[in-house]
This record gives sequence, structure tokens and C-alpha cells, in this order.
Amino acid sequence: MKTTYLVFENGIGSALRVASKDEWNRILAANRSLPRAERRFFIQDCFEDCGMMDCLYIEASREDYDKWHAENQRKYRQRTDCGEVEIISLDVSVVTEDESSMLDVMPDGINWEEVILDGLCMREFRESLSKWRPWANELLDYYLDGEKTAAARLLAAKYGVSEQEIRRRKRLLERYVKKYFYFS
Repeated sequence: MKTTYLVFENGIGSALRVASKDEWNRILAANRSLPRAERRFFIQDCFEDCGMMDCLYIEASREDYDKWHAENQRKYRQRTDCGEVEIISLDVSVVTEDESSMLDVMPDGINWEEVILDGLCMREFRESLSKWRPWANELLDYYLDGEKTAAARLLAAKYGVSEQEIRRRKRLLERYVKKYFYFS
């Protein structure tokens, strides 16, 4: 399934642009803490394209979202009343040898094994970095946050060293990362 996130470029009513998954997650996290009047609203549209599901999340004004949501609810109630939709509990037992619940056997689109292995690998790598140099993990955080170019200026000001020294540390870190993952 392909998912695309379209958000307003410069506030409500402006042109839409494609947002990254990280930006989308930050928007949703910020939305959770806001009152409804200040939230950003999104319309979901899923469709099949060449045998594959595509899902679009499109930012909309509150009024447009309310219209879309009301229409969606109306269609859902119609399908439910006609018997097209059957609501079942995810805790219901399914026919398996180990009597798993529905929740246990339904795919969620996440490869949990890969997520866990990536987390373990990153934890081992960070432990290795902290043993190597005391500043390495902080510099890595800047890289992971997409702030590689700003890191020299920010860290130089924070620690009272030259930007040239921070750039030297960046080169050392990059060499260390390449060696670490080449020999791992």
C-alpha cells in the first residue's frame, strides 16, 4: 500500500505539498495536544490503482473536513443498515490450532521483527559510539534529525570550540560509522 500525505504549504487555504512520513508524524503528535478549534484536519481517500491500494491524506479546512466526515458517517450507517458491514470484536476467537484472537492474526502492515532488530542494532551502535567518543551520540542525533549542516555552528557555540573542530569531529564520526557497519 502506498500512502501519500498532502499538507498546506503555508497555512490554511494555500497550495498543497507532499509531506514526509516524519513530518506527518510530527503534525499528528502536535494535533493531539491542541484543542479542536486549533487542530489541523485531514481527509482520507483510499483507492485501488493497478491492483495496489493507494491512500491519500489531504489537509483540509475544518468546514471541508466536517462535510467530508458527515458524508462518510452517512455512508457508513447506510452500509451497516443494509448488512454490508458486520462489526466483530477483535478479541473473538478465530479457528486456529492455538485459538488465537483476531487481533493476533490480523496483519497491521508493520514488520515487527525488522523494527525490533533495527532498534537493537541502533542501541548496540549507540553503546559503541559512547565508548568511542563522548560527543559522538549527540552529533549522531543531529545527523538523524537532518541537521548535519547546522551541527557545526550549534555545537561550536554550545561547547565553546571552533566550527572547524566540530567539522573534524563530523569527519571522524562518518569514518567510524562506515567502519562500524562495514565490519558488522
